[in-house]
Amino acid sequence: MTDEERLERWAKWITLIQGDIWELFYLHFIFSEVQEIIKDNEALSETPNYFFGWLRDVFAYSSSMYVRRQSDRRKDVISFYKLLDEIHRYPS
Repeated sequence: MTDEERLERWAKWITLIQGDIWELFYLHFIFSEVQEIIKDNEALSETPNYFFGWLRDVFAYSSSMYVRRQSDRRKDVISFYKLLDEIHRYPS
């Protein structure tokens, strides 16, 4: 593979990786906004609620999924880890 082909591939990878990162930030924003609504509403913040616990768990699980996906080392995936590894191996 030539350096030019490798750069084209990396550009495609970066676009996909960036999409995942933006989605993770978006999920974090939604979760933070809902937490603010709960905090600002005394009736909500003082009432035990399974939905809010579920929401917290879903956010934690989905966030860890995004992090795991970007650290994946398998040959058949595109990940931030693999991008950095290739840049390290082919710095030219």
